[in-house]
Amino acid sequence: MNLRKILENKIAFFFLFVITLLFNSCKNQTKLQTPFSNNLARVEDVFLTEEYAKIFLDTIDQSSSEYKIFIKEWIENQIILKECEKRKILNSKEYLRAIENSKYSIARALLFQKILSEINFETPEYEVKNFYEKYKEDFILSFDAYIYNYALFENKEDAVFFRNLLFENDWSNAVSLIQRKEINLVENKTDLFSKEFEIYPTKILLALKLLNLGETSIALNIENKYAIVQLIAKYSKGDTLSYNVAKEIAKERYKILKANNYIREFLTNIYKNYKIEAN
Repeated sequence: MNLRKILENKIAFFFLFVITLLFNSCKNQTKLQTPFSNNLARVEDVFLTEEYAKIFLDTIDQSSSEYKIFIKEWIENQIILKECEKRKILNSKEYLRAIENSKYSIARALLFQKILSEINFETPEYEVKNFYEKYKEDFILSFDAYIYNYALFENKEDAVFFRNLLFENDWSNAVSLIQRKEINLVENKTDLFSKEFEIYPTKILLALKLLNLGETSIALNIENKYAIVQLIAKYSKGDTLSYNVAKEIAKERYKILKANNYIREFLTNIYKNYKIEAN
């Protein structure tokens, strides 16, 4: 598992733990007289109900890794809570302050998420391009970066066959040819833009560093599968991304700017709905 995935799991774990704290006395708990067979997990007198689990899981599939991770983290959260109770942490000022802050932070995030989900932010290209020109300095790279194509195969023979096709075909044509031969293409990504530190595993980064523009790597063994990468462009620290390359990044940043402006306007407008006094 790579670093980004680990961090994502840790963030998800923290969010689940905060939710567990906030709703510690809610419907995820039942007392010992409830038959365990009707529940998914138990820690002492606290039971995890299927109804509560469905808040976090799309489906209750006990064979899935998602389900197993969720159950493991729920059990850990309950054990932590029990230990906190023993050590009288749950009645401490620090705990109560943290819970209060978390309650407002989560409510704020969910409110903004709901508001923004109801809005369709149109981003005409001329607006995106104007945004890019206005904030062009923000598209100066502070790191090396690459644009490349990436394909992953089940076995080395298929990867080598695909690489050989690329000597006489462009990437999309080569992909079409192997699909006609019903070769199992596990993954296919084109025109990937990645910062150097985002490229994982290291084998792919090392291959890109050695390639010239338009060149294709040998078959790279990636966790018992085989990858082919083709270098499209290489950028050095200090380079400015052209609009064509930065278009999608600029579009996302522009959407974020519009969303932030909308939220600020929303907050200004709702103030008048409430009686407010302050010294």
